[in-house]
Amino acid sequence: MLIAIAAGACGARPRPTPAVASPVAGDDEVLAGPVRPLDVAALDAFIDDARARLAVPGAAVAITRDGEVIYQHVVGVRRLGEPAPITVDTRFLLGSVTKPLTTLMEAALVDAGVVRWDDRVTTLLPGFALADAALTARLELWHMSCACSGVGAQDLDNIFEGEVGPEARLAAMATMRPTAALGATYQYSNLMVAAGGYAAAHAAEPARGLGDAYAAVMQRTVFDPIGMTATTLALDAVERGDHASPHALALDGTTRAMPVAIEGGVRSIAPAGAAWSTVRDVARYVATEAARGVAPGGRRVVSAANVEARWRRRIADGDGPDSGYGLGVGVDRYHGVRLLGHDGGAFGFGTTVAVLPDLGVGVVILTNVRNGGAAEQLPFNAVVERAVLEALLVGARPEAAARLTALVQARAEADAAAGQGVELAPPPSWAAGLAGTYRDPRLGDVVVRPAVHGGSFDAGEWRSDFGRRARPDGVVELVLVDPPFAGTGLAIEGDAAHLRIVVPDALVTYRLERVGP
Repeated sequence: MLIAIAAGACGARPRPTPAVASPVAGDDEVLAGPVRPLDVAALDAFIDDARARLAVPGAAVAITRDGEVIYQHVVGVRRLGEPAPITVDTRFLLGSVTKPLTTLMEAALVDAGVVRWDDRVTTLLPGFALADAALTARLELWHMSCACSGVGAQDLDNIFEGEVGPEARLAAMATMRPTAALGATYQYSNLMVAAGGYAAAHAAEPARGLGDAYAAVMQRTVFDPIGMTATTLALDAVERGDHASPHALALDGTTRAMPVAIEGGVRSIAPAGAAWSTVRDVARYVATEAARGVAPGGRRVVSAANVEARWRRRIADGDGPDSGYGLGVGVDRYHGVRLLGHDGGAFGFGTTVAVLPDLGVGVVILTNVRNGGAAEQLPFNAVVERAVLEALLVGARPEAAARLTALVQARAEADAAAGQGVELAPPPSWAAGLAGTYRDPRLGDVVVRPAVHGGSFDAGEWRSDFGRRARPDGVVELVLVDPPFAGTGLAIEGDAAHLRIVVPDALVTYRLERVGP
């Protein structure tokens, strides 16, 4: 139930298929249709029950069909402990749900003749480079969003150094090496999607900085034509208006609110995860996707050919015979129905979009919490998505209720196990011995201070108290107890004169060296 640092902002898997294993035996379910009238009261009741049992502060759900909103339900509060309710105008951070919006922008630029899918990235964005010159030279625009470039996730930079601008973030990619051949395997990468989005935007607005160019081109090609009037990349505008606060779990499993500013690190990788939007706006987006590029009201935003180019599976992801990734879009054929979509997991938000294009259906699920674990990364979203399919499709079996019970049980078990072996009040002398400033060239400075109980780990963009845990191999870990990374253990190496704190990532292990008091 806890989030490891390596999961990162925008770390949610692009999962078009509801991933919780079916508690009903057999695989004869067929969901291809037809679509039936919704039992609104029953769906409302299920969503309300799931929100309460899975400790989700606030949620907004919408369903569209053939360009019209046929269902909309908002429930809960913007911030725990405060009365302001979620409304249809409440902004949520979309996280990785920004990715299909970015590739929709790229598709619009392909329509306009500004870029082509097969343009070399170094032609669109001169100076872009990875540590592998041969791969850099081969990369085309579509490779950047296919999760098939051979370059995997490396997200700790923007978690620890969130104030770095887009240009500096992309320049640092010159140290990144591929771990697989181009097109050989599925590897999700926020940085690659961000670089592709910036490259396309730079081709359209070469006189602007990368961040400004991306914001301007998204507004002109996606947000305005679709009618997403409340959608923005500007965090300051979000803070001034109706917005949800992020929430995540502490070590004891309780849900805690966090400041909106903790999500600021996504700004440097904006095309991969920085859009804020409302259920009203995102409903217009999924309706546009389902209509192959025609927005509600009839305006064509992107050609059907280039919308569907994004839907073509470019790499299998191992989740099933038809499951994989297109261009910023998860793709699958789920029990007979074509299902497109994406999840978005920021530090304190969990979002999901799903599109059944052959049935003209779109689904939006927005929450202001990140509280998934091994059983399901976004449990509320997964079970509500399943409930929506059951409510809509005649062939669906009634499994959502059993899945909800299984997820609630999984959460209870994870919460019970979360703090096992962690000393929340280790000897003060131990924390005092760790005190100091630690540095890594990529992660920047972290300050460790003793506290009344344990100590404080302060990365600048975020901080957490910590306890102590001894691993079976004898290594002692500093264990974070506060959200968003509660439960993460960071190994301590060296001696008093040369202390290091080890921060593991999926592909790289960073070592923060103590450099001063």
